[in-house]
Amino acid sequence: MYRKSITAVVLFTLIATNVVAAEGPISDEDALFGVIKLKLERDEALTWEENKFAEKHGLFQEPESGPPSNLSRDNTMGGPDDFGYTWINSDNYLNGPTYNWIDTTGATALYPGGLGDDYRVPVEIPFPFYYYGDWVNSAWMTTNGWVGFSASYVSSYWTNYPIPDDGYGPDNMACPLWDDFKAASSWGYHGTMYHKTTGNAPNRQFTLIWWEIVRNSSDTDYFSFEMVLSEGTNNITFQYYDVIGDAEGCWSCADNGVGATVGLENHDGSGGLQYEYNGDPQLVYDGMAIEFFAPPPGPPAPIFFSEYAEGSSNNKYLEIYNPSDGDVFLDDYVILGNYNGNPFSEVFEIADGALLAAGDVYVIANAEADSEIVALADEAYAYGDTTSDGVTIYVATFNGDDVRALAYAGGGGDTVIMDIIGTLEGGDPGSGWAVAGVDNATKDHTLVRKGYPDGVLQGNGGDWVMSAGTDSLNSEWLVEERPTADYTPSTLGEHSHGPPPEPCTTNEVTFNMYDSWGDGWNGGTYTLTNEAGVVVATGGMTADNCSDGGYASNACNFAADILCLPNSAYGLVVGGGSWDSEITWDIVDSLGAVLASGAAPYAGDVYIGVSPPPDPPVLAINEFLASSELCCDDGYATGTDSVEFEDFIEIYNPGADPVDIGGLWITDNLDDVGDWEMIADTNSAATTVAGGGFITIWADKDPDQGILHTTDIKLSSDGEQIGLIYILGTDTVFVDSLSFGAQAQDTSRGRDPDGSETWVSLSPPSPGITNFVCQDNEVTFHMIDSWGDGWNGNVYTLADALSGDTVGTGGLLSGAYGADEYCLPTGFYDVTVGGGSFMSEVSWEMSMLSSVGVDSVFASG
Repeated sequence: MYRKSITAVVLFTLIATNVVAAEGPISDEDALFGVIKLKLERDEALTWEENKFAEKHGLFQEPESGPPSNLSRDNTMGGPDDFGYTWINSDNYLNGPTYNWIDTTGATALYPGGLGDDYRVPVEIPFPFYYYGDWVNSAWMTTNGWVGFSASYVSSYWTNYPIPDDGYGPDNMACPLWDDFKAASSWGYHGTMYHKTTGNAPNRQFTLIWWEIVRNSSDTDYFSFEMVLSEGTNNITFQYYDVIGDAEGCWSCADNGVGATVGLENHDGSGGLQYEYNGDPQLVYDGMAIEFFAPPPGPPAPIFFSEYAEGSSNNKYLEIYNPSDGDVFLDDYVILGNYNGNPFSEVFEIADGALLAAGDVYVIANAEADSEIVALADEAYAYGDTTSDGVTIYVATFNGDDVRALAYAGGGGDTVIMDIIGTLEGGDPGSGWAVAGVDNATKDHTLVRKGYPDGVLQGNGGDWVMSAGTDSLNSEWLVEERPTADYTPSTLGEHSHGPPPEPCTTNEVTFNMYDSWGDGWNGGTYTLTNEAGVVVATGGMTADNCSDGGYASNACNFAADILCLPNSAYGLVVGGGSWDSEITWDIVDSLGAVLASGAAPYAGDVYIGVSPPPDPPVLAINEFLASSELCCDDGYATGTDSVEFEDFIEIYNPGADPVDIGGLWITDNLDDVGDWEMIADTNSAATTVAGGGFITIWADKDPDQGILHTTDIKLSSDGEQIGLIYILGTDTVFVDSLSFGAQAQDTSRGRDPDGSETWVSLSPPSPGITNFVCQDNEVTFHMIDSWGDGWNGNVYTLADALSGDTVGTGGLLSGAYGADEYCLPTGFYDVTVGGGSFMSEVSWEMSMLSSVGVDSVFASG
């Protein structure tokens, strides 16, 4: 019984409200809408007429066919966005708005019968309206269901996008139903846009009505909806009279906003409040109202004049500074001007959409000033220039006795002076006003607002006497030299408001950026990272920071970032844009010395305050033996063994200077750093290779035998890899490396000649000496002593029989046997043996290696 009583009261209230508030075409349907909605919520049966009405107006929550979107009506409120807007719809019975259609009776039609597809029409709002921090008094209404509050738009944007739209669609707009609509059909023009003002100030409503328009793609049935701007509250209400475009189930006809965007978007498209996009997360319905609540208008931003110049000829300008932490749109700010002691006679409106970023300045200059001044100006006007409305502009045409005031004109109230240079009190001052004890300082001077630590936090509020002061201590201003054709104050274009940056105690360097075409870096960037991998600086040349450095025909060709970098090596990456081939760069120190330079794309190291590491040594793996049975002796035989045959790796130094291989790495597995061994750097005498010399690393797994013996490397006769590696910090360089296949026993592979790219088999191997391959006859002179105590002073001599030239000599110093190897051309040779004692013990043989590797004796004695 309690629930029924409440329901009856709610039903009565809805019916009574709708009947009383409804106007024109829907006075009968409004009451029926409320009744049917409640019956559906209570699962009560509908009559045939009610069922058809519910189908037409989209009241069934689960139709037989529909779009792939959320049809729930449970979500009745949303927000806030970053600015503070929230929304609530009429499905919220407790707090939501009441659907209250404002009809076209008495409304003003916009080009009746003359609108078609993709039209946009300017309309004047009859009262100041606050929208995303700006007070507007006009708008653009489009046939595509959105309204823009900017000064102009280049398109009517028939394609809808989500909010925010990342720059694809219009900004600074409200869209009750943004879709591809038109005020026409295949059989002619139909549908009209209207505007209508109702109520009395200060509580008026300004309504923009889309009446019986159709969706462009399929000449649907009519759509009708409206947007209401409320004076005083600055709220926006969307109301939907008919958003069913065709028969039941025709979702391609955009019923209920299934193909539309509904919501608000801010000045630059960076934020907003979206109700739905293409039916997600909810739809709109006939008889629905959505009210967007605006946050209270904030106070004017504390912007102020930071610089004023009354220079020679037309070298005049005003600079405005934003000390706040947020960006300020300047649409609501004006500059007031007077002349020769008269009242204000000029109101200069700053360019529509002008944005003053936090900590930045906005310069308004005389267009006939020196080019350096004009280049730094955001707006420039010559004497007598006019606006598009025919208003003459004198804002930057003044003398020392003319007042300029920065004022706030938003909010619909009186204009509020925020800052002033000069005063209306006392009439014409003559040549100018005194500032900081300097007479006539507003004439032929530059006035610079003091910066840290004496800088102001806001304008003087119109109190010029206090602001000008009587001496350099109590004045807010510094009186400086005036600009001329040859001099532009260095303070123009920036204002030192906060504490100065900490002085650079390490290396102050400049990263210079150049573009050969002169249109910026087109998305290219630079990034500097320290040795820990932390990004310490990044940037790029954009339209915001570029200037004309004279490097290209177009003006956006140079930019520079000043960096403070400790002594270190840095990783630098440059590029990543559309036209990297146009990009060059350099880094210079405070004295102008170039520390590094290059072009994009670039990825490498730069060295600030430290010397670059030494280049990797130039060495070659010159010879190796991987199958040792009878060769080669490493000189470390133990026990009863007279020799110790081991694998080896020979390193060759082709340069003239010695190279210490201590600290380099050796491996037989290039891919696994776990198999890399560092050559000890504790004994440079043992690890230094003379210029043109050789050093042998024994791959024997006997590190106890010395630092040139490996710990865990033993070459495989089946084939593997050898690498000599240089490592410094994060840099790893393979000084030399190779892969080899199966190897013959006691036959090495070596470069011939040393250090070349030609590899040959060497038998016998030649560790520690030059590699040589005989191209003639490989001859061995064998020396034998029967007693076994050497040749006792006897020697042999080989001489060319024709020329008499000695080609070899030697002798057996000790023991029973010795041999010397020769490479001799085919010919006749004389052999002489003797000259010592005990010659009866001495004998000799000469053998020659055949092409198939057989050594045969061909002479003896």
